[in-house]
Amino acid sequence: MEPRLASIIIKTASIQEMLRFYGLLGMEFTCKKISQGSQCHKAFLGTFEFSLYETEKAGAKIAPDFQLAFQIQNLDSLWPQLLEISGVQELLGPTLLPEGKKAIPNGR
Repeated sequence: MEPRLASIIIKTASIQEMLRFYGLLGMEFTCKKISQGSQCHKAFLGTFEFSLYETEKAGAKIAPDFQLAFQIQNLDSLWPQLLEISGVQELLGPTLLPEGKKAIPNGR
């Protein structure tokens, strides 16, 4: 049997902005305090677990070291709301490309 990706964890010092961003995409998070004194926010996409861990602001990175891509139905109407979130910048606005319509935000 091939490996199957079951979850992804993102550590962030911008937890509220990240929760708002992914919440606008339709993810519903539950919050759990973890033993290291931080909090874990989990959402499920089917059986796939998507988690955000809050890190301290001091010394934290400005942006994650990777990108995630999501297919959504309402890109044009959702895009302006995503850009209102603190730290989210437009690298590429909604643009029709050969593989379909795409937008690329840059955030922390």
